[in-house]
Formats: sequence, structure tokens, C-alpha cells
Amino acid sequence: MNGVILIFANVSRSDATVSVRDAAGQEQFVTQVKAGTSERQAAATGQTWTVVGNENYTITVGDKHTVYLIGSSGVYEVQNPKSLAPDGGDAASDFQLPASGGGSWD
Repeated sequence: MNGVILIFANVSRSDATVSVRDAAGQEQFVTQVKAGTSERQAAATGQTWTVVGNENYTITVGDKHTVYLIGSSGVYEVQNPKSLAPDGGDAASDFQLPASGGGSWD
């Protein structure tokens, strides 16, 4: 099993739920992402996940760690984050999430 991290950041005013489809094709509740909070979950490449806010959104897990923004008008996959430069410094040149949950999330 190739493991990746999925991050769900809820920037809407309503809670959302996240579930994963099991081997029998049944949706299994994973977490509730309260408005204004975020959750991270370990997932396997190829799994099917669902985010339910105002609508249902199906996600097929790829081979990269992924951030999803849950908004009032939809769910958005963050593909190309732009690095901001700190005062008096250079912007980071890459965006790497810790592999399999290791490393700092602060």
C-alpha cells in the first residue's frame, strides 16, 4: 500500500463530512471537518473518498500528498501552491508535505 496524506481545510461556514469507500463499496465515515478547521488523513493510492458539504464530491486518491479546500461553493484541490517570502528572506522553491505523516506539521 502506497500511503499519502490528504489534508481537508474547511474554509466554509458549515461543517463537512469525509468518508472512504471500503472494499465492499460501502461508504465508511472517517471524520467531520468543522467549519474553520482542518483534518489530515492517511490514505492509500487508488482509494475513493467522498467529501460532503452542500454537495457530494468524489476524490480518487493519487500518488501525491494533497490539500483540499472545502468552501461554500465547492471543494478545491490545491495543485500549485505559491510560496510567500518571509521578510528579509527568500521564498521556498518547493512544496513538500511530510511523507506518511512524518516531519513537522506546525
